[in-house]
Amino acid sequence: MIALHDRKLQEERKFSWQASEEQEDSDTKIKCFRWSEKVSWRDRQEELVKAINSEKPDLVSIQFVLYSYNEKGIPFHFLKVVKRVARSVNTRWHIMFHELWLGIAKESKFREKVIGCIQEKVVMSLIICLGRPKIHTQCLQYYYTLCKKNLDVYYLPLFSNFDYDSSQALPKEISSALGSSFVTVHFGTFTNEISVLEDQFKKAMDKAGEEKRNVFFVGFGKGGGGEQAALQLAEKVFGVEQVMALGMVESTMISALINRADLAISRSNAVNWEKSGVVALFKASNLEVLFAPVRNKSLIELTTDSRSASKLSESRNIKRVCKKFIAEII
Repeated sequence: MIALHDRKLQEERKFSWQASEEQEDSDTKIKCFRWSEKVSWRDRQEELVKAINSEKPDLVSIQFVLYSYNEKGIPFHFLKVVKRVARSVNTRWHIMFHELWLGIAKESKFREKVIGCIQEKVVMSLIICLGRPKIHTQCLQYYYTLCKKNLDVYYLPLFSNFDYDSSQALPKEISSALGSSFVTVHFGTFTNEISVLEDQFKKAMDKAGEEKRNVFFVGFGKGGGGEQAALQLAEKVFGVEQVMALGMVESTMISALINRADLAISRSNAVNWEKSGVVALFKASNLEVLFAPVRNKSLIELTTDSRSASKLSESRNIKRVCKKFIAEII
């Protein structure tokens, strides 16, 4: 595993520009290389070639996020490095598109479409320089967009890597505070759009009202810059005594909160929720989720395009996709 543009390395280890270490997952040790964003792209290129030639992988998988390689989302340096590396190593390539270009929606602003046009050229250049690599994406919006470019794309839905435990119960003091309330939870970063939260809070109250119960709002995880405003709004809507902010909590507490919850609120919308590991966790636990509204209606049309339906139905069979994918790289 290689972090080519690590923004945290120097914060963790002063004066350390690169690191070689081991991580462990499911009792499997994984060798990791981390290179700080402060290292020149030329040096990172040389180290990447060395690492690939040394490890001799059957396949190199690029986890592609435009804004991870460049703050403005136009990673020309990254593209140049990959082009040069591809000419210097003998391996197969794969790309997992976690992001695509801006301006996909018809309603997008002119500035977004201009930036998106440049980003699209970066993406297509990357695909071409790797000789038509295997391509996956976890988001239907991106799947259909790439299909329209006549690319061979597979849809591989995101799943939560959180070890959810359906048997976990809340501590007595928290369980007692929640009582028989209609518990509505929020996990992670809050949206900065107060109007969206207001609408979601109203819908939560409507659902609670149908059961003649009061909403108790519980926020946990890193709330982000919008947390304070969100909690103030929650206190105004539900009442100060009906709001609880827990911050960062242990995995057992996360499972217990989800088990007790009646509803979850997400800043994701019905089109892009597949990018959210938190929503994947909620869905894995069968917890109902209230999404933010989809502002660009053309994206709804895009993700219901029947022209690619047959291809999608095949791609939705995850076991078949993975089996075929693995067979092709062995």
